[in-house]
Amino acid sequence: MRVQWKLGAAIAAAVLVVSTSANAQTRGATRSSARSGQSRLLEFGLDGTMAFGMGDVKQTIVGLPLNQFRVGFYMNDQLSIEPSASINYNKASAGGASASTNTIDLGVAALWHLSTDRSQNQWYIRPGIDILHTGQSISGGGTSQSDSQNQFALGAAFGLKMPLMSRMATRLEVGLQHRLKADPLPAQTFLGVSAGFSFFTR
Repeated sequence: MRVQWKLGAAIAAAVLVVSTSANAQTRGATRSSARSGQSRLLEFGLDGTMAFGMGDVKQTIVGLPLNQFRVGFYMNDQLSIEPSASINYNKASAGGASASTNTIDLGVAALWHLSTDRSQNQWYIRPGIDILHTGQSISGGGTSQSDSQNQFALGAAFGLKMPLMSRMATRLEVGLQHRLKADPLPAQTFLGVSAGFSFFTR
């Protein structure tokens, strides 16, 4: 529990620092965009992901080639707020019985870009929070049962955007995610990597 609270405090502090330091720039960028008639910059993305469980529970989660969708809303040239979503579904059957598991991961993150020139490589940091909904269903022998759990997760990542062409970039990322305990699901930390593409509206 102490680890969970420390990690949560660190993520909250990071988001607060990013938001505070960008506040003045955001107001200036909004006024500038309004005067120029430009719409807010958006970043649409698709990623393939892999996550490796650390600690006592060894678990590997693979979402390839592309299983995560995200949209980044730029507050200014340096800060964007990015909701994301991914869905994983697995079903197995044998001898007239079947079992299925589905996981929906909804997240929101703040991307702080270390440089503002999108024509060059851009490093960024990304603190965020997720909620995961996991549902299981088992049927066989004329009976069936189902169950579901919700689990919160806190995380932070370090990534790189590499321009491919106008309005398009490759995005690589590595980070840690800590899932908080939600009975019967245990607390667990994952090392995650992702690779994908970003498409910009301008």
